[in-house]
Amino acid sequence: MIVIDGDRRAIYSGRPTVDPERARFIDLARAAGAIVVDADPLFRAQLERSPLKLDVGPYDAHLNALGAAVVARAAGEALRTP
Repeated sequence: MIVIDGDRRAIYSGRPTVDPERARFIDLARAAGAIVVDADPLFRAQLERSPLKLDVGPYDAHLNALGAAVVARAAGEALRTP
């Protein structure tokens, strides 16, 4: 399993994530049989439901408990999917 972080700066500012290298990596990983969890759409959906940020703070871009829970939930669901 590979979990790809979302571009949270783009997400917070309402911009789309445009990164052809990232998209190619995801496509190649899936083609090779890896389970890939793309956090970008997950984070966008979370921020549509709640205004709470997913980072520890403005000077620490690590995921906070909410951000980690969003990713962990999706990873668990991906492992359960046959």
